Amino acid sequence: MSSKHTFISSITGAQLYLIASNALAEDSIKLNEMVVSAAGYQQTVAEAPASITVIDRETIQQGAYRDITEVLSHVPGVFATGGASGKDISIRGMPTKYTLLLVDGRPQSSRESQPSGAGGMDQEWLPPLSSIERIEVIRGPMSTLYGANAMGGVINIITRQASDTLHGNLGYDVTSSDSNDFGTSQQGSLFLSGPLIDDKLSFRLGARYLLNDEDNVLRGAPEKEIHNYNGQLRFTPNKAHTFDIELIKSRQNRITTAGKSLSESASDGETNNEKETLSIAHTGHWGALTDNSYLQHESTYNEGREIRITNTVLDSRWVIPFADHTLTLGTNFSEAKLKDDSNVMEDSIISNDQYSLYAEDEWLIGDSFALTGGLRTDKNENFGSQLSPRLYANWFLNQYWTIKAGAATGYQTPELRQMTENWVQYSRGGNLYGNSELQPETSLSQEVGLIYSRATTLASITIFDNQFDDKIVRTSCPTSICSISSDRYYVNIDEAKTQGVEISTEWKWHPSLSMSVRYTYTKSEQLSGDNKGQPLTQMPKHLFASSVKWALSPQAKIWLDYEYRGEESMETGLSSNTEIQAPSYDLLHIGTQYQLSDAFTLQAGINNLLDQEFSYDEFGFVDSSRAYWASLEYQF
Repeated sequence: MSSKHTFISSITGAQLYLIASNALAEDSIKLNEMVVSAAGYQQTVAEAPASITVIDRETIQQGAYRDITEVLSHVPGVFATGGASGKDISIRGMPTKYTLLLVDGRPQSSRESQPSGAGGMDQEWLPPLSSIERIEVIRGPMSTLYGANAMGGVINIITRQASDTLHGNLGYDVTSSDSNDFGTSQQGSLFLSGPLIDDKLSFRLGARYLLNDEDNVLRGAPEKEIHNYNGQLRFTPNKAHTFDIELIKSRQNRITTAGKSLSESASDGETNNEKETLSIAHTGHWGALTDNSYLQHESTYNEGREIRITNTVLDSRWVIPFADHTLTLGTNFSEAKLKDDSNVMEDSIISNDQYSLYAEDEWLIGDSFALTGGLRTDKNENFGSQLSPRLYANWFLNQYWTIKAGAATGYQTPELRQMTENWVQYSRGGNLYGNSELQPETSLSQEVGLIYSRATTLASITIFDNQFDDKIVRTSCPTSICSISSDRYYVNIDEAKTQGVEISTEWKWHPSLSMSVRYTYTKSEQLSGDNKGQPLTQMPKHLFASSVKWALSPQAKIWLDYEYRGEESMETGLSSNTEIQAPSYDLLHIGTQYQLSDAFTLQAGINNLLDQEFSYDEFGFVDSSRAYWASLEYQF
C-alpha cells in the first residue's frame, strides 16, 4: 500500500471489528486483520471496498463448529437455509446458487453435477476446518473481480499454507441428539505441515472423515460418509517467488432407507459423488509489482446418474502501485464441459468457453478518502459479451466514524443445460428444453454503511438494495420448439429485488467478558412472472442473534449463543396455497472450552438447549432436537 494510507491505517484498528462483527470475544478480534478478496491484494478490513466479514482461525477453533455452514451462519446478512437433510448458504436474500465459493481465490464449480439441486453438497466439498486459516465473506456482487456467479456475494476460504516449521493437529468430535429419531454424527480431522528442504520446499497435508447416522424421521438426514484429503507442495526458490502445486480429493456417500428418512413405500437409495481438483499457482514480486497466477482443473462425478462436470480456469492478476493509486489488471480463461447421458436428444456432451479482462483502481484522494472503480468484460462463446462495472468509496471522517458506500453490478450465466438448444431433459410432467437465446441474469446492488468505534463500544449499520433482472424461469414451450403442450423451456423474464439492513454491535465489559449483538432485516420480492409479489427465497425477514463469552480463567471459557428467526416462507416455485409458512422460533446454545495442557483442548456443549422441534408439516424442513457435543484437539 502507498505510504499515503498512513491516516487510514492509523484508525483501522479502532474500526476493524465493526465489519468483522461475527467475532465473539476480545481475544478473537484482530484489529490489524488483512483481507485479499475485496480488491485482489492485501488490505485491512476497514480499507476494503466492500462489506466484508473475516472469520479468523481462532474464532473457528473456539466456536466448536462441525462444518463451514455452521461457521457462516454467524455472519450478518448470511442465512443457512434447509434442515437436517442438507443446508445451503444464502447472502442478502439471494438464492444459494448466486453465491460464489472460492478456495484461496479459486472458484469451486460442482453444482451442475446435481441437476435436481445440490442440497448443501457444495459446502461439503470445501476443505476441513482444521485446514482453514480464515474465511472472508463479501456481501454483494463481486463480478468485476470474479466474473459470473458472484452476483449475491463471495465466500473465500483461505487455507493454511505449507510452512518451514513442522506443526499440526489432530481433532475428533461427536454430536448426539436427545431424541432417538436423529442420528449420531462423528468426525476426525488431521492437519500437518513442515519443511522438506530448508527454505526451499515445504508440504501441507489435510484430511477429514465424517460419519453421520441416518435419521429415523421422514425427510431427515441420510446416512452420510465423507472423505476429504488435500495436499500441497510449496517451492520457494527465493524471497520474491513462490510456486504451489495442490491436489484435493473428496468423496461423498449418502444412503436413504425406506421407513427411516424415506417413506415406507419408497425404495432405498444410495448416491456417490467424487471430486478431484488439481492446481498450480505462482506468486511473484517484481519490485513494486506483484503477480498472482494459477491454473486449476476441477472434475466432479455423480456416479448414480453418470454425470461429470469439468472446469478448467487460467487466471493471472497483477497489482501495480503508483503515486496515490493501486491498479489491478487481470485476465481469465475458463472452460466448462458437461457429460450427461440423460439428454433425450443425441448430444451428451456440452461445453462453454469464456475469456475475460478486468481492471480496478483504488485512488486515495487526500488522507482520508479512497475511491475504487473497476470494470470487467467477459466474452462468452454462447451469449456474447458482458460488462461489469463497480464504484466504491471509503471515507474516514475521523478516528471514530467511517462511511462506506458503493454500487456494483453482478451477473449469473445460464447453466450449461439451460443454454443448450439441443438439450432436452426428460420429465413425467413434460420434457424440459434448453434455450440458446438465454442471456445472463443481471443485478445492480447499492449499499451505504456507517461505522462507529470508541473505547469499549463498537457498532455499524449497513443498508442495501439489490435489483435483479432477467431471471431465468421455466415457462410453457411453443409447439414450434417443443413436441407437446405440456413441455416447458427456459426464458429470461422475471425481475426481483432484495432490500435490507444489517446492524451489529459489541460491548466489552471486562477483558474477560464480552457480548455481541447482530440484527438483519431482509425483504425479497419477485416483481414479475407467475410468482409476482412473492419472496425470492425462503428466509426470515427478521434475524436477531446475540453471543456472550466469558473467560473464567486462562484455561477455561464458556459461551452462550441466542438466535431468533422470524417467520419464513418457502421458496416460491409452488402456488401460494401449497406453501408452508415456517413460524418464528428461538434457539439457544451453550458451550465450554478447557485447555487441558499446551497440547490438548477439550470442548463440550449443548445445541438447541430449549429443545425446539422442527417438523416438515410446520416448518417445511426437519432438523435435530436438543443435541450434545464434545470435541478433543491435540496440537503439536
